[in-house]
Amino acid sequence: MTPHPAPSPIPAALREWWSDSVALPFRLRAIRLRPHAACAARSFTTPTRRAALPAVVVLSAIALPLSPVSRPAFAHAHLQAATLADKATIKAAPEAITLRFSEGLSLALSGATLSGEDQSEIGLGEARLSDDGKSLILPLAAALKPGTYRLDWHVLSVDGHKTKGTTSFTVAP
Repeated sequence: MTPHPAPSPIPAALREWWSDSVALPFRLRAIRLRPHAACAARSFTTPTRRAALPAVVVLSAIALPLSPVSRPAFAHAHLQAATLADKATIKAAPEAITLRFSEGLSLALSGATLSGEDQSEIGLGEARLSDDGKSLILPLAAALKPGTYRLDWHVLSVDGHKTKGTTSFTVAP
């Protein structure tokens, strides 16, 4: 008596698809033969698949810009505005300097240093964020005397991207 082979857990339709569509082209490439005419007829150039190609291209062109995968490229926090424009001359020192960014910020790793003409660091109060989280507010610890100042800032956006920059301004006598 001959033993019967154990039933395969893979359905017959899947086994047939695998051997015809996936395994066969690999076997043919391995022995460097051209596919048989019957196999070539079921290749990816059938009329049905060729007709579907424009629809796939159009749907991909629509879906790709909307996908979350494409958004991180635009996620860096860029400085949009500041209460003191770069190289501005002002008559009175402000009570605080506000830097407005394009993205939300993480306060824990954001900050700035203010230095005077002699490169000495000038004290700033505790930095805070605006209600929407996109503006870094830097209160001045004391009134600024006339002179030129440099503000070096660094921020971390909520998605983890670091940005830094410098702005300078002059307080007129």
